[in-house]
Amino acid sequence: MLPSLLIWFLGATATIVVERMARPVQRRGTPTPAFLTDAVLQLTLAVALAGPLLLAIIVPRQATVGCLVSGSFLVLAGSALRAWAMVVLGQRFQLTPVEQPDVPTLIVRGPYGVVRHPGYVALLAQFAGLALILSDPLALLFCAPTIAGTVIRIRAEEQLLTREFGPTHETYRQSVRWKLVPWIY
Repeated sequence: MLPSLLIWFLGATATIVVERMARPVQRRGTPTPAFLTDAVLQLTLAVALAGPLLLAIIVPRQATVGCLVSGSFLVLAGSALRAWAMVVLGQRFQLTPVEQPDVPTLIVRGPYGVVRHPGYVALLAQFAGLALILSDPLALLFCAPTIAGTVIRIRAEEQLLTREFGPTHETYRQSVRWKLVPWIY
């Protein structure tokens, strides 16, 4: 159990470090629906982070080598993808989505040329990996609320981007059809 907890702690730390790379949120203008989804997403992320940890404490199990390896891979790959997405977005990256008239470019390159929301793909991979590291695939159930929160957040962000970029965003949506996972969603 101790090695799993140590690996989980390192993975959780990597997730937090990647998030800290972000610029501080600059709240400009009127709150948007995307802005209002922050609390929902933060709550679901807390469940995805704490749930597997509590499960591992209440029902101690030694994680299998497969869970440790696949979980560690998901955390590392998710962290790398999230950092890449942040770098590609540059000044457009915000933890809380807001319209940014001072940065009037829709980013369509890098991971954004494959799916429209690679940062959320990365976040879901990180938290799924953390769940696997601590327990077994059953712990992935704690990620379900985060998936729902992410879908809600994406809807709000898509509305914001359509308002901000109009036909340019519609063209992008047609060329990059998938929001999170190619051929699925």
